[in-house]
Parts: sequence; structure tokens; C-alpha cells
Amino acid sequence: MLGWVREYQAAWLAKDTLAGLTVWALLIPEGLAYAALAGMAPTTLFATAPLALLAYAVLGSSRRLIVSVSSAVASMSAATVTAFGVAPLSARWTELTIELALLAGVIGVLAGLLRLGFLADFVSSPVQTGFLAGLALTIVAKELPTILGIPAGTGTFIRRAGDLVTHLGDVQGATVAVAVLATATILLSERFARRLPAGFLAVVVAIVAVALGDLTAHGVAVVGRFPGGLPRPRWPALHQSDLVALLPGAAALVLVAYAEAIGTARRLADAHGEEIDPNQELVALGGANALVGAFGGYPCGASLSKSAANDRAGAMTQVSGLVAVALTLLTALVLAPAFRRLPEATLGVIVVLALRPLLHLDVLVRFWRLQRVECALAVTAMVGVLALDLLPGLAIAVVLSILVLVFRASRPHLAILGRVPPGVWLDTRRVAGAETFRGLVVVRPNAQLFYANARFVRDQVRDLARRSVPPARCVVVDLEESETIDVTTLDNLGELLDELTALGVELRLARVRTPVLELLERSGFTAQLGAERIYPTIPTALASLRSLRTMWRAYVLRPLRGAARDQLVVDCRTWRRH
Repeated sequence: MLGWVREYQAAWLAKDTLAGLTVWALLIPEGLAYAALAGMAPTTLFATAPLALLAYAVLGSSRRLIVSVSSAVASMSAATVTAFGVAPLSARWTELTIELALLAGVIGVLAGLLRLGFLADFVSSPVQTGFLAGLALTIVAKELPTILGIPAGTGTFIRRAGDLVTHLGDVQGATVAVAVLATATILLSERFARRLPAGFLAVVVAIVAVALGDLTAHGVAVVGRFPGGLPRPRWPALHQSDLVALLPGAAALVLVAYAEAIGTARRLADAHGEEIDPNQELVALGGANALVGAFGGYPCGASLSKSAANDRAGAMTQVSGLVAVALTLLTALVLAPAFRRLPEATLGVIVVLALRPLLHLDVLVRFWRLQRVECALAVTAMVGVLALDLLPGLAIAVVLSILVLVFRASRPHLAILGRVPPGVWLDTRRVAGAETFRGLVVVRPNAQLFYANARFVRDQVRDLARRSVPPARCVVVDLEESETIDVTTLDNLGELLDELTALGVELRLARVRTPVLELLERSGFTAQLGAERIYPTIPTALASLRSLRTMWRAYVLRPLRGAARDQLVVDCRTWRRH
């Protein structure tokens, strides 16, 4: 916070205030909906949203990111607590949700202080896209019974979808009408009045419709009792067994929340030429969840839609978030009783429509067009969530990301180098016309050599020497990409030397970095290879070859004349052939 407070300008206040109003108008309806999604009472919105905004404004490094209520985090919170076999809205459910928020807060702060922000980068974009798409479909399956006024199912997406089909005959017409009214209000507002808060308008229209039409008498479920007031500290009775059981879910929640937050924060920072601190973002998310948990709220995270709206409204700093804090607390004090007639179907519609950015099929089409393996990973992660539920699906997504990383690191591209003017050595597959030389193979592994890829590179280099036409007499390996090597790589270099020697091929190393060179000397590999066969550059590695060729022509071929020279050339060619 101190970073932008020192340079705050009075001219920014009007923009930040307008942006804060925009965030507040989106926050109230979505917060009510996501509270139900998390299995918590609607009033917990007033303990979650303002305190999350406040904590992030103080601790966050992004000036425009909005951290408050999140559909993904709320859904993961519910999935984690469901495993305990307790009913939503019960005292036990509420206690576990608060403990989950506190535990996620501690994990986030510790991870940030330990500078573990890089871990989120191990979840690839396709896998994250597939997971979020599966999450969105799971949430839709959970909200559709509320929208249709039929009994809600339990379990995975597949089970919920099956229960939905079997109860289609129980659909309540009045509830569906309310849902259609809310949907029409939001879509028409987005189409013809984009500056107006569509979700807030839908809430107002739905409340008015219930009051005028007495829709509760026709079976339309409403929020009901809705006490207001400011949030108060609420510390749960922490149990060690609960904390241990909640730990995997809390860690998964932090991972998803951080991956969602850091991507949005980076896009906003890049658009405005600013910098963010990934580890500080972890601390901010952890601090927000810890503060929310201390006041009895449900876990929070970054919101892409509200962050984008905040940016479009002209926000300059986190003052916009503080304005939204003040307006949300004012709503809790003054407007809370008005929400008791809010239909639950309207909240379901708000949740479903808010998930649209996560369900764009064009992203999967793009993955299919660019890299079909990436598309397969996305689909696998999505199917894992749909078939096994959120936490197992997330585990599958993370394992897939790590496996892809390991596979790609274990199969580096081996560039075959050729010379182009003025003496630069480049990959012959990229540069047409690069000059190569008879009997000489120059290669460069385009990755750091380590235990997982050393054997692969050794086999590739050996096979190149075997397949070379005419037969290779010298192989030069460029080790520029390797800052250091491990013992496994060292052993594979020794085996490569033995295999090439058996083939009658000389091995030379070029551009060997100092740490690698020191290890080669300590291990005895330098003595085995010969110190004269390790060179600082590729041209110096080939200099002795050119010198031998020059001496041969100058002192053997050139002095000979006539038949003697021709016979020597024929004899040499015969020797090379055999």
C-alpha cells in the first residue's frame, strides 16, 4: 500500500470512486450468490467481501486487482467441506469453512514468505483451462436445480446431471419464470446498457417481482431472514484433526486462487506498464483469507470480472477497493433487510452467467489448432473434474502438468549446426544453406543437460555419428546451454566417449562453462578425453582439423606431380571407402 500512497494524486480520486461504485454494484449480487455456492449464509458476504478487499488493498502489489469473492474458490471450499459429510448452512459446516479460510490464509502467507510463488507456473495454461472449464460445468450442474426449482443432487457432475434429468418433471413454473426474468435482465443490460451493473439490476428486478406478484405463495424460494450489521470477529474452535483433514483442500484452494490471481494481475500490470511481486501476491491472498476467516467469512480469491470492470472504470489505485469496502459495509447496515425477498433462482442465474468466461470453446479450438497434445491435456483435466469431482480433478491437472514438464525436459531438441557467413554456427533445420563438412558432425542440445535427458542426448549423438554419410570422423558437442551437470550426465558423457571411440569417431567439446569444466577435471573425464579436445568455441574446436587438411595439401599433394599424385589420390579414396 505504501508504494502508491506516497504518490497518490487528488485527480485520481474521482476515477477511483467511480471504479469503486462499479465494483460494489458487481460485488453485492455475486457475493450473495457465491455465499450460497460455498454453502454459507448469504450474510457472510459482509464478512468476506469488504475484509478481503481491505486486506488486499494493504498487502497486494497490484493497483487494480480485485480480491473478494470468487466462484472457483467458493466452489472448491464447498467441495472440501462436503467430504466431512455435513449439511450446508449447519453449524458444523460453517465452522469447517471458517477453519478452511484460516488454514488457507496461513498457507498463503507462509508460501509467500518462503518465495514459493513460482510453483503456480508449473500448472500449464491448457491444464488450468481444462480444470476451470470442468469446475464451471460442475457449478452449473449444482445451480440448475435452484434455477428450475427442483431437488438438488449430490456428488460429481455426472451424478448431479443424472439427478437433474430424473427430476425434470418437477420443474416449478414460477421459479423458472423468475430465472428467465433475471437472465433477460442481465443479457439485455449487457447488450444495450453496458455501463449499468447487470447483476445488481437483476437483483432489484427480482425483489420487486417477488413483492408485487407474491411469488413466494407460488413456490418461489427466497433468501428469507437476512440480518444486517457490521462483521464481528468469530474465532472457531480449532481441532487438530480437522486442520489435518482440511490441509490438502486448503493447499489446493491456495493454488487455484493464486493461479487465477497472478494471471489477472500480470495482465493488468502489463497493460499499464507496472510491476507486480508474485510472492507478495501470495502473502496478500493469504492475509485476505486469514482476515476473512477471523470474522467468520468463507474463503476468498481474485475476481477476473470485477478486476476487469474496475480497470475499465478507470481505477488508478486500490482506493477503488476501499470505496467498495465502505459501500459494502453501508449496504450491510442499511440495505440488508431488502434482500430477504431475493429469489434463490436469481442468485443461481448470476452464478451461471458469471461463469461464461470459463466456458469459451474457442480456447480449446486454439489449443487444437496450435498443439493437439495441449488440447488433449485440457480435455483430460476437464473430464477428470467432471468424473471425479474438484479436488481429484485438480490433482490430475497438477500431475499432468508435471508429467508434461518432465517429458519435455527429457526430450530436448538436438540442433545439428552448420556455418553461415561470417562464421556463425546455426541450426541447419532453421537456416537453409548452412554449410556442413564431410565427416564432421556439430551438435548442440537446446536444453540444460541433467539426469532425465542425458541418456536421450547420448543416444541421439551416437545415432547421428552412425548414420552420417560419409562416415563421421569427428563429433563436436556444444554444451553452451548447460550451466552445470550432475553425475548421471557425467557418466553418460563417458559412455558417449567410449561408444564414439569404438566407432572410430573423435569426440570434442565446445563452449563448456566453467562449473562444468571444473567437474570434468575433478572426475577425471578431462584426462580421459584429453584436455586438448575441449575448446572455448566451435571454430577453435575445428581449427586443428583445418590445420591438418592444410598441411596435407601443402606438404603431400602439392609437391607431387602427374601419375604419382593421381595414384595417391586413388589410394586414399580406396582406403576411405574400405
